[in-house]
Amino acid sequence: MSKGGLLPHVLTAFSGGRVLDVATGHGDFAFALARSLASYDEIIGIDTNDKELETARETAKRQSLSRVRFFVRDAEVLGFEDASFDTVAISNSLHHMKSPGTVLNNMRRVLRPGGLFIVREMYRDNQTNAQMSHVLFHTFRADIDVLKGVTHRRSYLRDELYQMYQGLGLSAVEVFDVGPEDVEPPIDPMDKDNVDHLVQMVDQMLEHPADYNHDQMFKVRGEELKEYFRAHGFLPATSLVVIGRKPG
Repeated sequence: MSKGGLLPHVLTAFSGGRVLDVATGHGDFAFALARSLASYDEIIGIDTNDKELETARETAKRQSLSRVRFFVRDAEVLGFEDASFDTVAISNSLHHMKSPGTVLNNMRRVLRPGGLFIVREMYRDNQTNAQMSHVLFHTFRADIDVLKGVTHRRSYLRDELYQMYQGLGLSAVEVFDVGPEDVEPPIDPMDKDNVDHLVQMVDQMLEHPADYNHDQMFKVRGEELKEYFRAHGFLPATSLVVIGRKPG
């Protein structure tokens, strides 16, 4: 599932300046920002997974995005100077963090006063049946990752995210619920290719049981998931997007 996702149209009004994309993975959100912002000086994506960053670097090169660069950095440390970025952003990655509060506070630290703070995270409540395919798939993958010793929380509730964002003390805050209904042309939830791909991903996760002390429970859950996908299709879950500025 891509971290790029959907972005509110208002981003086209903002100049990003020097942008930091935290936990960028394959760079999807960094590239989405490059497309959406009115302008930017440079976009720096950081992640701990150098293999994923290599994919991001190849994409940037292929798309001639020389001002979008990627580096190995820990989100809970960052290692950048205070007030060294004009924009900081994170997308669908807080559920991977051991201490999401520490990550958000570090992002605030490296953001200059008056700078732009962008947070996007999918939530699990108030979703349609087709969107619940996304939520249930994410829950299944998160539970397997936890058994492997990987930090991966289930999706947050919307109110949990909102409370987390309020703790940042941002000003001029705009809040958006961004979902598949915001896409043109509309997404067909019963698109066979999308459903088949989701089914295949479940099968792939169940292929190597020794990796996560696999038991019958996960086999049963996997089969139930695949039947759910076939019955209800798939749509991306709605995300809460918060855009605010650091006071000062």
